[in-house]
Amino acid sequence: MNNLSILNALYLRRYVDEVVVDLDGTLADNRHRLSHIENEDKQWGKYLSKVQKDKPVQEVISKINDLSETHKIVILTMRSDQTEEDTLKWLRKNDVSFDELIMLPEGHWNVKDCEFKERKLKNMENPVIAFDDKERNCQMYKEKGLETYLVELKAEQKIKKY
Repeated sequence: MNNLSILNALYLRRYVDEVVVDLDGTLADNRHRLSHIENEDKQWGKYLSKVQKDKPVQEVISKINDLSETHKIVILTMRSDQTEEDTLKWLRKNDVSFDELIMLPEGHWNVKDCEFKERKLKNMENPVIAFDDKERNCQMYKEKGLETYLVELKAEQKIKKY
C-alpha cells in the first residue's frame, strides 16, 4: 500500500468510526461542583457556573487525542447547552481534540442520561468506542456492541475496560 492509499484509508476511517466520550467526570473532573446537585434542592445554576474550574482528566484526554487521528470524536454530554461557550473554551484550553459536541438542550433536566445518550447514539454513523463515568451508560454502550471504558475518578484517575 503506498503512502497516498494509507492517507486515504486513515481519512475515510476517521469519518466512519466514531468514539463517543462523556464530558463531566470523564474528560473534566467535576467533583468540586457536585455538591450543588447531590441533594433534592438541585442548584443547577451554581453547578454550571463553575465548569471553567474543572481540572482536565489527562489520561482520558491523551487517549482521545490519540484516537482522533483515526476516528471521529463525538463528545456526548448531559451538560446543558447554555454552557456551550464556556465548554468550548475549556476544551480548547485543555487541548481536547474533537469533531462534534452534543449537549443537552437547555431546560431538559428531566431526561435520564442513559436515554438521552442512547437516542443520540442511534443518529451516529458507526460508533465503535465509548468512554463514560457512569456504569449504566457503559452497560448500554456495551450492549450496543461498542468497546467501552469506564472512567473512575477517585484518589487517582483510572480508565478500565468495561
